Amino acid sequence: MSSQQEALSILQQFIADEEADLAGRGGGSFWPSNWHRITPLEGKAESLLDAAAHERFCLHYLRRTHVPPAMSDAALPRVLDTYRQWLPRAQQGDAGAKPHVLAFLLGFDARGVLPGAQKDQKTLQARRKLLTHLGNFSHLPGMRAKPKGFQPFLPLAGHILQVLQHTSYRQDSASVDAPYHAFTDLRFWGMVYIVLMTPALRETLLADLMNGHPELPRRDEVLGILNEFVQAVLPNCAAEETGFLALAAKLDEHQRSRAAQTESAALARQLQLPFGENEAWNITINAPLRGHDRWYSPPYMQLVMQPDPDFDWRLLLDTGKQRYSVNSGDTLQNDGKLPPLAKLADVPQWLAQVKASHGLDFDFDQGRIACGRKRAMAKTIRQWIDGGA
Repeated sequence: MSSQQEALSILQQFIADEEADLAGRGGGSFWPSNWHRITPLEGKAESLLDAAAHERFCLHYLRRTHVPPAMSDAALPRVLDTYRQWLPRAQQGDAGAKPHVLAFLLGFDARGVLPGAQKDQKTLQARRKLLTHLGNFSHLPGMRAKPKGFQPFLPLAGHILQVLQHTSYRQDSASVDAPYHAFTDLRFWGMVYIVLMTPALRETLLADLMNGHPELPRRDEVLGILNEFVQAVLPNCAAEETGFLALAAKLDEHQRSRAAQTESAALARQLQLPFGENEAWNITINAPLRGHDRWYSPPYMQLVMQPDPDFDWRLLLDTGKQRYSVNSGDTLQNDGKLPPLAKLADVPQWLAQVKASHGLDFDFDQGRIACGRKRAMAKTIRQWIDGGA
């Protein structure tokens, strides 16, 4: 089989498998095992496939990568029609479709057409380039740490703001009453970052999110992350941007107030730990079950605390046979029917209780208490833990 025939076969198998997946007849397994063979062929697909097959390839490539493949200007209208037919399924979350990503790429969605509607391949490639750039990040702090990499994309800020407003700043297509909503989507926050870097637009975005959209899912968490991005751009704001600066100060004060009300902050005050008023800190406590010396793997327990209103404290107990997990008082897993832990301040007494009732005795002499640079605090925290014995 020639290399061209092999390439055609790979593309045809991919299309057939994805068509079955879209129709609910199984399928969807070819891409995970062969994505590394399919992606190098995206630019060749138009010449290898007939027009109808190429349209389906483009659709399924977008479904899997959330980025459209390269194509000619002649193919673009046909492919856009195919995308338009798929939009009702996309709004239901097919293949993890994100409303802001599709509206950004195409300039339209099932609700209507934006001023930045897709018209040519050059525009499509510019938008695709941004999504590819955002795909290089694995976490939000890393994104904020590299602002220079976003500078080439600032001309897209106007279109991005229209997209975010059009999609009501949603990061997924789930219904408002769904049990889970995305709020840390890297592409969404990368787009927000670009708008916040644009002096003429950042006040509009900040006012939108602070004063509007009360129905926004996970609104408190969204505003918490927004504050971190606002703080990242503040050093580059001009004194004349009084409206933006006033909103930024109001948002930051709100987040500080929420942080001060966390159980972690209350415990730090109780123990008189030497943290600054607005300092972001993290304490992690690990201890193995007595008789073991590895504090970092089962059988062990771990307690993490920080003055973050959206991630206050978490305790994990893992014996290798059973797990108990609690997040800020909400029990997530309890295989061994341990007594529930409702408050961070009760951890020492809870540890004494599970030792007495279940024989789970953790050896803090073999453990580790990490407090960042303030290592002297470990002694105070150890005394707090031992106080429950």
